[in-house]
Amino acid sequence: MGGSKVRDYGPPFDDTDADTILRSADDLDFRVYRVILSKASPVFRDMFTFPHPGPCSKHNINDDDDHKDGLPLVRLPESSMTLSMLLYAIYPVSPPHAPPPYVAQGRGQDDGTLDTLTEAWLAADKYEVSGLRDALTARLQTHALMARQPLRMFGVAYYLRSQTLLQSAAARTLPLAPLTLDALGRHVDLVPFIAVRHLVEYHRACGEAARDFALLKADEDGFAEVFLPALLVQGTSAAGRGGAGTGGTRAARVCKDSRCQFGNLRVPWPRSETLEWWRRYMEALSVKLGERPAMSATAAMGACVDEWESLGSKLCARCRGSAASALVLAHTSLEEMLKAEIEEEVQFEHYISHMESSMFPR
Repeated sequence: MGGSKVRDYGPPFDDTDADTILRSADDLDFRVYRVILSKASPVFRDMFTFPHPGPCSKHNINDDDDHKDGLPLVRLPESSMTLSMLLYAIYPVSPPHAPPPYVAQGRGQDDGTLDTLTEAWLAADKYEVSGLRDALTARLQTHALMARQPLRMFGVAYYLRSQTLLQSAAARTLPLAPLTLDALGRHVDLVPFIAVRHLVEYHRACGEAARDFALLKADEDGFAEVFLPALLVQGTSAAGRGGAGTGGTRAARVCKDSRCQFGNLRVPWPRSETLEWWRRYMEALSVKLGERPAMSATAAMGACVDEWESLGSKLCARCRGSAASALVLAHTSLEEMLKAEIEEEVQFEHYISHMESSMFPR
């Protein structure tokens, strides 16, 4: 054992009437009850049904390779930290022996914590302790690196063969679009080529869904649904069909500047030039979203600044400010609507099904 000294883990895995000892790879001993492990894990149940050395005779309790203190000794390849996380999830432990902070509270979001969670996830999967595996999956989904280094987390999800994590990490990579080598960065080495290829296909499908969504909102109904309500919130000189957004009872507020494109809104619907601008704006946005489907509202406005100026230059100062504020609100609404649209229309499970035979050979 490389000269290392075997130690006991201590409470709560130190019961004197335990019937088995599990020894971790770093030589920490856990005194456990087979019946508890067998009920929680079919792998442990099968392990304990195989022929194994029974307890030593009371007259012969000397330690050997298969016994300690007269109890059967089972050596496992997991570290003591991983094994403790596994056993805490299995055992009916209550205070003061609550799970350690890195299990119960989720503190720590560094690389070391990621390694700990990954190793524990693999152990939970190996021993088929689904409750711990699901809890660790949720922890990994909210790990700080999921936002900062999503491609790395995609690689972790591939390594773990977790479809749930692959879905989350794939969606998190959308802000990296378009997926050039520069965008992929150094963490591309963590992901096999076949997985990167399917990720690119997923990005392309998301881009197509985003483009189609923007084109759908480019017509008059899209204007009434997205931009006009936001414009009315600003209290500008526009009103919807029959007083859209106002219940049909409030009169339109009219801009007094005859040179302003909003200056003739004495009727409850914008002039055709404004609707034509909205169509061009959304068509331009559709092109940008096709390339970058997860653009923020601010980034989307910046990408379409020329189209905005084509309207803004025809408005008076008051209406220009109101229209700009309304456009911010419209983009914020579109961002949320688009996120929901992509989640509904593009399921990464489709790409996972193609990856399974090549990524996860059995």
